[in-house]
Amino acid sequence: MARKTIGKVAALAAALALVWFGWSAFFDEEEEPFVTYHYRAMCEEPQEFSQAAPRSGKGPRPVVIDGYWPEADSGPDKPTAADLRVWYPTKPETVQLVACVERTGRGEQVKRCVYQTVPDAIGGTGSGETRQHPFSLYLYKGVYEVTVYEAATGKRLGSKEIHGESFRSDDPNGSAADPCPPRTIAPKPGEDDEKESDPSVAQLREFLDPYVLG
Repeated sequence: MARKTIGKVAALAAALALVWFGWSAFFDEEEEPFVTYHYRAMCEEPQEFSQAAPRSGKGPRPVVIDGYWPEADSGPDKPTAADLRVWYPTKPETVQLVACVERTGRGEQVKRCVYQTVPDAIGGTGSGETRQHPFSLYLYKGVYEVTVYEAATGKRLGSKEIHGESFRSDDPNGSAADPCPPRTIAPKPGEDDEKESDPSVAQLREFLDPYVLG
């Protein structure tokens, strides 16, 4: 009798194990939903995407841009809600193009921004004396290669070198006419800081418009 009970328990355990491994395999094989963000894999290795729409004979052709727009700029050049359907699509099945923006180097110096900082009072709190530590922020043009691919086939359609002209600033009082931020984080005393520009919306549009809208 004991042997029969042990056998039944063993059979039940085996059945439960099969059910468990079956469900585990099901969930392991379940794929993550495809979203437009996944098209950026094109920039790591050109490839075909079955989820993409065929490239149409004329524009507009929705494009996924790898990480630089519309976040890259604000103000009058920022795309409208209507533009976003083409330039920042959310439906993977509408995407026809993928544009990759890769930093390739540093260009010429644009400007030197000079700042003053007063870190501490000399002689401790209450002495009334302070010491200013001037520092500079050197602005350089970032150099980028922008390449356009056909999303469905991975075919390379064209590329261009762009020297960025956009210096992003978290300060809302910043001016596009003057790339020096009104305020910036001070480095350690005796040190300077550096910053590189990004491609602007206008620069990206100038290159991409013929592929996207033409």
